[in-house]
Amino acid sequence: MARRCHRCRAAVPDEQRVGRRDTCAGCGSYLHCCLNCTHYERGRHNDCREPQAELQADREHGNFCEHFAFADRAETPASPAAGARARLEALFAKKTAVLLLFALLAACRPALDTPEGVAERFLDEHYVNMDLTAALDYTVGPAQQKVEHERKLIGDQMIDAGTRKPRVTYERLERRDEGSERATFVYEGSIRVEGASAFTRRWLINVRREAGAWKVSNFQEFEPEEKEAADERR
Repeated sequence: MARRCHRCRAAVPDEQRVGRRDTCAGCGSYLHCCLNCTHYERGRHNDCREPQAELQADREHGNFCEHFAFADRAETPASPAAGARARLEALFAKKTAVLLLFALLAACRPALDTPEGVAERFLDEHYVNMDLTAALDYTVGPAQQKVEHERKLIGDQMIDAGTRKPRVTYERLERRDEGSERATFVYEGSIRVEGASAFTRRWLINVRREAGAWKVSNFQEFEPEEKEAADERR
């Protein structure tokens, strides 16, 4: 018995840490998915024996389930033809998912030449992708100074595709326009770290028009209680 891919039955080393985006070396299928989990059982509630697990819409797609445990399977290697077919199906599925994602983002995201568009691109690079160099491109003034200071603190520590990043999602709570050249936004973010409880932060983002383009001029991070207390004192 060994850890094996549900699709092509390729062995997955016991010492390999499996993350949401990790894929099978044999066929390219996602490894951290329901079909590879020991709790998966078709016909159970949510097709899962773990009652605390959240419903996963796609059983084959990588997920963030905290209850995931790789199932052990007997060695039943797939035929060469089956392995090739699995790799082709996985490649097609990934390309389709990427195209759908880009289409949805293009349809839903505010344009980059708008105050909200710049604020959200900054949030994406700074907090979601943790790419301070990319975030710097959207800043001026105090915001630029803060990001440059953060880059100095990080130093030579590289954040790349192999870095375990938290999962960050956010939504806009408030927008205040200050004439035609400035605007302020309040966003609330949910941050999930693997192996830890999720927590919430709020970000106050100031933007202004600079040389014909919108830029983030300042930003602050709050816990929700701190922001509400500040609003009450106004």
